[in-house]
Amino acid sequence: MSKQATDANADFVAALNALENVSANKSNPAFKGSKYVSLDQLLDAVKPVLAKHNLALTQIVRTLPDGRIGVVTSFRHRDGATFDGGDLFIRADGLEPQKIGAALTYIRRQSIQTACCVSVDLDLDGNGLTLSPAIKASPAASQTPQTIRPSGYLAHPEAAVRVLQRKGWLKEGQGLADLLPEHLTSIANNPAFNAAVAKEAQL
Repeated sequence: MSKQATDANADFVAALNALENVSANKSNPAFKGSKYVSLDQLLDAVKPVLAKHNLALTQIVRTLPDGRIGVVTSFRHRDGATFDGGDLFIRADGLEPQKIGAALTYIRRQSIQTACCVSVDLDLDGNGLTLSPAIKASPAASQTPQTIRPSGYLAHPEAAVRVLQRKGWLKEGQGLADLLPEHLTSIANNPAFNAAVAKEAQL
């Protein structure tokens, strides 16, 4: 291994160890003020630490033939060495330009947090992906094996897909994993949607 690569690796490890968790500074009114960190604050927190260790953060926007859009995150050392930070893509077909921009901002935040191994206190901006209180295990319960039963529309995924296909949010052959972020947010903790799915499941 060359001295250059060794120095770059040492700087990269030192930078990751120096990065600290970030405090949330924004709230999402659509979800009772749930907290998240803005992209600018996140960048302000990680870029100076990376620069101190001769590293820069890069994010490139890419589109895929299947209609997905996302970012490729990496770190570049002053000496030219690069470190992969991972890729994150979502389906963007049918999204308006403004919504694509909002989705990319969300993807960039999540990618940076993951690549830099930092956590954000109370970052619940992705509410549609969180577990409901009904299926969160208590500390005591987590010590023993148990079966966690899905609640809401997740209890009837096939019925949920049929309802979403009729709404035009899913195409034939797609599943819940193919939902756009804005649609996933709309059905999260939505009593009316859960009721529609439950009714569909009984047909």
